[in-house]
Amino acid sequence: MLLLASALPASAAVPAASSTPQPVPGPSIPAPGTTTNDQNQATFGLGPSKGGILDGRAGFTFLAPRGGTVTDQLVVVNLSYAPLTLNLYPADALNGSDGSLGIQPRSAQPKDLASWVKLTTPTGKLYVVVPARGKVAVPVTVTVPKNAFVGDHLAGIATSIVAKGTTPGDRGTNVSFEQRVAIRLALRVAGQLKPELTIKDVNASYAGTLNPFGKGSALITYTVVNTGNARLQGHQEVKVQGLYGGTATADSLGDLPMLLPGAAAHFTVEVPNVTPAVWMTAAVTVVGEAPLGDATPPVPISTGSTHFWAVPWTLIALLLLLALGIGWFIRQRRRVAAAESQVARSRGTSEKSRVAV
Repeated sequence: MLLLASALPASAAVPAASSTPQPVPGPSIPAPGTTTNDQNQATFGLGPSKGGILDGRAGFTFLAPRGGTVTDQLVVVNLSYAPLTLNLYPADALNGSDGSLGIQPRSAQPKDLASWVKLTTPTGKLYVVVPARGKVAVPVTVTVPKNAFVGDHLAGIATSIVAKGTTPGDRGTNVSFEQRVAIRLALRVAGQLKPELTIKDVNASYAGTLNPFGKGSALITYTVVNTGNARLQGHQEVKVQGLYGGTATADSLGDLPMLLPGAAAHFTVEVPNVTPAVWMTAAVTVVGEAPLGDATPPVPISTGSTHFWAVPWTLIALLLLLALGIGWFIRQRRRVAAAESQVARSRGTSEKSRVAV
């Protein structure tokens, strides 16, 4: 599989004054918004290959022991009508706070799998010069350290080009645009796999409604951590239940994205149609699974829960007002009855006095 990128429009911008290393600037490319033609547009890509020919793989997948070495090959392709000088470098993969997966920028220092990768370019450095409408084959070597942790490691091999431009306006700022495309490199260090997901920091709160007989919503926050040594994804379920029954479930809850070992993803989920039952339970369940094609043992189901107050204050206020109204009505009736009784007694006394006279 060939992954392509076009340098126009650029996808990332970094101020030119930044200290980000720029070891291999690309050819002169018009800034976004200026005119260009197809022959000046830089289009490039890369993919796994055998014998210098793309072989259709989506990426590299390796299995190796500690201290082992694996080799392969990739091809960088230039579909432009002019030669291109392209950066070519490995970068560690990482999960964002929401679980989204990406690779580190070129300026980051590799610390895991990317630091084990060697790209034998014709230049001997982390760039290649690709002729117009041509390609360059690059051997890939991965040497696993003897102290590498057993389990899954993930990185990407990226090729990129840097173009310079200026932001609009009288005081335009010089910026550098890096357009890059990457292929995935996955390596599993041989050994015992212990796939495990852990749900932590479950918290819940209730938001009611002014309708005394209406239902509110519960806001659930939690964190899913990959505490095992295999990359995992999964299906999530969030439920809210009252003390005496009645369950509400989160709608349209997305699947857990693929988490690398040690990575965490934070979620905020709203559960609608919650009947306030004063003391309630929020439960989170994640059914973990390995990505398709991974030979990973079964993953234990992960659960987490917390309790929270869901007090129907509007209903309580209505009942309190009703109780006060009933109490006032009863007191008024008692006062009227007492007054009528007093009048009756007074009349009885007057009648007796007349008879005596």
